[in-house]
Formats: sequence, structure tokens, C-alpha cells
Amino acid sequence: MSVSLPPGSTLTAPDDGTPLIHSATEPPPHLPWPDISSRAKWSVSSFKFGFGAECLRDGDPDTFWHSDGPQPHFITVEFPRKVAIQVCSSLDAS
Repeated sequence: MSVSLPPGSTLTAPDDGTPLIHSATEPPPHLPWPDISSRAKWSVSSFKFGFGAECLRDGDPDTFWHSDGPQPHFITVEFPRKVAIQVCSSLDAS
């Protein structure tokens, strides 16, 4: 499912768990829940110079995290206190 909305539009999430996927050439849709990612400390198992954890959250679909080193590769998101997360979304580069 691809989502394309006019700027400033709000998207209602499906109740059936279907993921929301948007085009990398368009900005992501405005979602009806808050983005709390800035409250967390983000780290990655490894990265190539210039392609670190900061690329995960910079809002630019042309940048990405590029792992470097033996597998498995992982992302750690650590909040300073316990939080309830109802939705987790990502932009798949494939």
C-alpha cells in the first residue's frame, strides 16, 4: 500500500495492523500520533563513516544508516524512562 496525501493532510492509521508505506520521493505523511524519537538515545552496532545513527532520524529519505562489521546489525533506541510505544514506523530502503 502506497500513501500519497496533499501537504498538511492527516492520515488515519488502519486498525488491522497494515503498515503505512510512503514513497521516498515525497515527504512522509503527517501521522495522528506524536513523534517521541527525539526523547531517546539512538545507537547502532556499527556504521560506515558518514552513515551513522544520525542518518536514521534526519528526515532525509536520501540518507541512510550503513552498517559495517560482522552481523548481526542492530539499532538500539533507549529512552530515559519507561514509555509506552503504540506505533513504530520506518522507511524501508529496498
